[in-house]
Amino acid sequence: MTLLELRPLIIEWARDKELINLSIAPKQRLKLLEELGELARAVLLNNINLQKDAIGDIAVVLIILNEQTNSSLEFDFSKVTKSKETDLYEMLKMVSFLTNYLFCELSLLNDIANILGLDLEECANI
Repeated sequence: MTLLELRPLIIEWARDKELINLSIAPKQRLKLLEELGELARAVLLNNINLQKDAIGDIAVVLIILNEQTNSSLEFDFSKVTKSKETDLYEMLKMVSFLTNYLFCELSLLNDIANILGLDLEECANI
């Protein structure tokens, strides 16, 4: 499934769990930090399966966070230029943007997935 197809299913799941509530957005941001930590661990272990799982989890967290805050979310990655040749320092800068209070972009997560040689939609489906 594409991210656009997964989005309503993720939101429905989050509603069932009573997660779509602006008052718990700070907890969702902490969840984002937790998942980014899991991605860092997966990268350090060079474990592709854990990387895929973490990137998929981060996508879910970002979709929920954007729904909680009623903000728009970009699903067009046609302008993405990052590739596996981009170094981990560049990836770390992107991760810092993801943790910014007002900035949650799937396009950055897509860039991170590309740096790791992974496909964001495959990861989200996992």
